[in-house]
Amino acid sequence: MIVALDIDKFVDSDVSGRVDKRRGRRSQPERTAVMQKRLLEATVESLVDVGWARTTLPEVVKRAGVARGAQVHHFPTKSSLIQAVGKHLISTSRRDFESYFQSLAPDEKSIQSALDGLWSMLKTPTWIAIMELGIASRTEESASAVIVDFIKNVDENIMEFVKLNFGELGKIDEVEMVLKVVIAFLSGLALERTIVANEDDKYDRVYKFFKSALISGMGSNLIENTKGEK
Repeated sequence: MIVALDIDKFVDSDVSGRVDKRRGRRSQPERTAVMQKRLLEATVESLVDVGWARTTLPEVVKRAGVARGAQVHHFPTKSSLIQAVGKHLISTSRRDFESYFQSLAPDEKSIQSALDGLWSMLKTPTWIAIMELGIASRTEESASAVIVDFIKNVDENIMEFVKLNFGELGKIDEVEMVLKVVIAFLSGLALERTIVANEDDKYDRVYKFFKSALISGMGSNLIENTKGEK
């Protein structure tokens, strides 16, 4: 399985897609971006398929189909490679969620649809890779640094999203605490779903029960009538 990656973070967008037409081949910046993309895709694929422990540099090189020297040039250590993957996962997770939400019709932009989008994202290969890094972070320094940064960014991004799209939600006391509970519960549920394979219906039912309980506990009138402003 290949997880598509956005390479704009690693190369100037003005030159990432430009080909040196005079010579009839890719420019150096584009070749760099393409090579990094292959290595990052291979790393995410490996994390999803075989987990952290077996995601070694030789494994990444083999999956990417590149020379060992290319990997050393762009990402000389596993730590540098994982850091690059982590930064990418932060930016693309935010981009993908915002793209999903903004694609909804105005009358569909509700707290419920935001939760549905988050739950759907937590079931993708991208988040399986993130969970692998989370498991490894207890004993691996490089993974720990990535996950700490990821959690910080998730918290900040969600609060920014809520303030931008659901101003009324700010009327609820301790909204940051409630959002933290939501993320913690859904992340844990997604992790268990990944471990216990082939039981999607069961975990979807648990999610729907949690969503219903959350809406009831926070005030159904406020939540059900809170629509996105954009």
